[in-house]
Amino acid sequence: MHEHDSRERAPFRLAGGILLAGMLMCLPASCSPEPPSAEVVAEPAAEQPVDTPVAEPGALLPGLEEQVARNPSDVEGLLALARGLQEVGRWEEAVARFEQATHLHPAIEILVELGRAYTSVSRMYEARAVYQQILSQAPDHPRALHNLAAVQLGLDAVEEAEALYLRAVTVRPDYLLAWYSLGSLYRFHGRDQEASASFQRVLRLTPSGSREQSVQVESLVYLASIDVAGNRADRAVETMHRLLEQIPEHPTAHYVLGRALLQLGRSQEAEVEFDIHIRLLEQSQPRGPATTP
Repeated sequence: MHEHDSRERAPFRLAGGILLAGMLMCLPASCSPEPPSAEVVAEPAAEQPVDTPVAEPGALLPGLEEQVARNPSDVEGLLALARGLQEVGRWEEAVARFEQATHLHPAIEILVELGRAYTSVSRMYEARAVYQQILSQAPDHPRALHNLAAVQLGLDAVEEAEALYLRAVTVRPDYLLAWYSLGSLYRFHGRDQEASASFQRVLRLTPSGSREQSVQVESLVYLASIDVAGNRADRAVETMHRLLEQIPEHPTAHYVLGRALLQLGRSQEAEVEFDIHIRLLEQSQPRGPATTP
């Protein structure tokens, strides 16, 4: 084997130790037919510890609304209400509450939440203005850099987005989500060598929380897809088999495995994988009439 191939395999050996728990936590419903493109996704809020009791979505809203009605200047109450409204899909109402909170107390972390809220309702120019406001005060704020990059990408400002992602990982080299976003951007624009380097960087980092664990799994899928595009189907098959041993119902992995098998001329095996891929996607679709908040 060539020295170059040996270097590229190293992250997969690392992944075998780092990703086992994360692989098991990736839900099929979160996976797409193709590895995701450079989509606009702001960094999620911090996760709660696993032993924290979680109320049913919306259960606390009546009390929070009453609390804010009694004291409209209660910043913490406004933030709790805004987050609760987001949980039940009342996005525009959540934005209004975040706006109230930032008007009363324009702290950077609250502005980050407002930026994310604007992004969730596709108010991209307002989101951009918020993140630019943050960076005027704190030029090296990693989350603001990352989230502004996502917004710029949504506005088709690709070069600006790339520069911001690069700034984010320069400021914080262990910023796993930013490395993943950078890799997604490169992959979407056909820059596979740079994409591969970014995804391998993702695999070398230690995840914190289920979101980062899932991102590592998706990075493996991306790398296998890049291998298929580069006529390295044998390696893609090996990678996807190892992934599917941990997450047998990952639809995208079955799809990429099918493509790799097809490239190797193993059409019957590929057809089986494509059938599994379609079945898993159908199972993940919501059943019954859609509901609106």
